[in-house]
Amino acid sequence: MSTAGILLFLLLATFLLWPLIAVLMKSIFGPEGFTLQYYKRFLTRPYYYESLINTLILGILTTTVCIGVGFIIAYITSRGPRFLRKLLKILVLLPLIAPPYIFALSLIIKSA
Repeated sequence: MSTAGILLFLLLATFLLWPLIAVLMKSIFGPEGFTLQYYKRFLTRPYYYESLINTLILGILTTTVCIGVGFIIAYITSRGPRFLRKLLKILVLLPLIAPPYIFALSLIIKSA
């Protein structure tokens, strides 16, 4: 494995796995030690159960829509008409450019 691969794995472990493991540890250890009372409370109250179901439905729908739209954009960008390819490539890059530009613009307007 290369140095870049090791570095990327360490970054993944630091910023993704470590917080997940920390939350898991807090959820199974209470003030008295090992406990599953938090899970019991979560699964026995209808409010939390409905919240879990709604979150899963939202996640599935969002993933499905994003994959569908992403596939259509990728297909048109690679196989579509030439005039549409350029326009789509620019439109797809706008979300990457817009947030820093809008933030900088707001700082300029605020200081003026």
